[in-house]
Amino acid sequence: MMSQVQRPHQRRMRSLSVQSTRLISPHFMSVTLGGGDVEHLEQSGPDQSGRLFFADPSEDGEVFLPDSSRWILQLTLAGAGKRRPRVRT
Repeated sequence: MMSQVQRPHQRRMRSLSVQSTRLISPHFMSVTLGGGDVEHLEQSGPDQSGRLFFADPSEDGEVFLPDSSRWILQLTLAGAGKRRPRVRT
């Protein structure tokens, strides 16, 4: 019998920082994240996923980081002069 999918009580952005990295192969890296918001993560199942927003370190200037569950709309409407981050699931 398959278990029910558990959705988080509230979807909100979390701010995490890179604690360590380890190159596994030339094109694959393990990244360990940490920070104060880790304690607020809800575990909803063995196959849960999330989205990560990355600034390109080779580019200068301010990067727009969304701050709500309506992040797609926020990125679409991001102000002039700010760069959109790379988004990975």
